[in-house]
Amino acid sequence: DKNGTFQWEDGSIVPTVADSQKTEYTVVYKPNDEVNYDYTEVELEKKIRLTVNPASAPEIKWPSASAIIYGESLGSSILTSDDTNGTFQWENGSIVPTVADSEKTEYTLVYTPKDTANYNYAGVELTKEMTVTVMPKDIEGLAADQIPEQKYTGSEITPAVTVRDDGKVLAEGEDY
Repeated sequence: DKNGTFQWEDGSIVPTVADSQKTEYTVVYKPNDEVNYDYTEVELEKKIRLTVNPASAPEIKWPSASAIIYGESLGSSILTSDDTNGTFQWENGSIVPTVADSEKTEYTLVYTPKDTANYNYAGVELTKEMTVTVMPKDIEGLAADQIPEQKYTGSEITPAVTVRDDGKVLAEGEDY
C-alpha cells in the first residue's frame, strides 16, 4: 500500500502449526502521512488468526560413520553430521560386522526428525543404506588352540589352526 505499511506488533514471534487458528496476532498499520490526514477515528491495529501449514522438511545431512574394530557392533560406530533437525541410529545397532563386510555390506541407517509437527516429512526417505569400515582386531590377547604333534613326512606340514577371541572361534580370512 503506497499510503502506509502493515507490520506485526511483535515481529519476533514465529507461529507454529499448533498455533494455527488459535492464537491471535496483532497487525499494525503505519500510515505514511500522519500530518495531512487525521487517523484518530481509524482503527490502526487488528487482531487476526493465522493458518500455519507445515513447512517442507529441511534437507537431511546424512552422517559419516566411524570405523569399528572387529567384534564391535554397528552401535559402536560414531555417526557424525551437521544435521540439527533430527537424530540418526542404525536400524539394528547390535549387528557385529566382520572384516570381510568392511566397505561392502550395507546396513540401514534411520533418521528420526525432531519436529514432525511443523515440518512435512511425507515423501522424504528417512532411511539410507551405508557401509562401515571394519578394522581387523589386534591379535594380541587372542588365543590359538594347541596344535597336536605332527609326524615328519619330508614335505611341508600345514596344520589347521583354531584362533579364539574370548572363547569364540574366529574364521581365517573373515575375522582375522
